[in-house]
Amino acid sequence: MSQPPLDLDVRRRIYGRIREDPGLHLRELSRALDVPLSTLRHHLDVLEEADVVTVESEGTFKRYFPAEDLSEGDKSLLSVLRREKPRAILLDLLAHGGEARYGELEDSLGYPASTLGMYLKELRERGLVDRQPVGRTSVYRVVDERRLHRLLVTYEESFYDAWVDRVLEIVEEINSKEEEPDDE
Repeated sequence: MSQPPLDLDVRRRIYGRIREDPGLHLRELSRALDVPLSTLRHHLDVLEEADVVTVESEGTFKRYFPAEDLSEGDKSLLSVLRREKPRAILLDLLAHGGEARYGELEDSLGYPASTLGMYLKELRERGLVDRQPVGRTSVYRVVDERRLHRLLVTYEESFYDAWVDRVLEIVEEINSKEEEPDDE
């Protein structure tokens, strides 16, 4: 009789980390758990074979998720949120109230036009952002702000970085300007 997949402490630790931070890739898991890559690969294979975790391939990365709890849409969004530049674009859109003109994004993010365009195209293809032409420019809008907010709040510690701080600062700045009385 084979051993249940979560009987070993190392597998429980791996699974616990995946539940805590879904969408981590192999090296992130290895660093976070201080488990050698070869050992981690073996245990992830066992957990995947037992349908305890699922794997989503994204380019050269494999991202690991708990088999239950997350919809395919959540997994797709979490995969994007694990990457710095697409996450920054989504956070910047939120900081602009959920939508922004291309030039506003370009100015606030400072990415070259080709980089910004490439990531916006990917976000549109994934159904996370839509685009409306307005005159000679386009307005980009987060398609499902509630889902994005929910995942950011649920997994905020795993996304904690300078972009999250920046969005909070921008939102606070906007709120403080709205509260200031007019001098006119």
